Amino acid sequence: MEAATKEMAVFVRRWPDRPEAAEAGRVWEARMSGTLEVVDNTSKERYLGTLLPAYFADYRVTRTLRRPDRSGILRRPPIGGLTWRSAGRATGHR
Repeated sequence: MEAATKEMAVFVRRWPDRPEAAEAGRVWEARMSGTLEVVDNTSKERYLGTLLPAYFADYRVTRTLRRPDRSGILRRPPIGGLTWRSAGRATGHR
């Protein structure tokens, strides 16, 4: 985590005119010091959303795009007793 903390500081110094960079640095420091708790999905999404500018160069562009539909990801119906057989599917042979 020490290396990540150093990289976050570099990011904040690199973009002093961007408020999202300052906010990412502030939230990172709060999390590392223990003053910010991430306890549920809402706080996790807020925390990760604040850190995104540090990890994705095109964050300002992608932030304006429509949020992807995640309904099928979080609540997947059980498969039941089905057996998954993938033999031959990649080549088209059965």
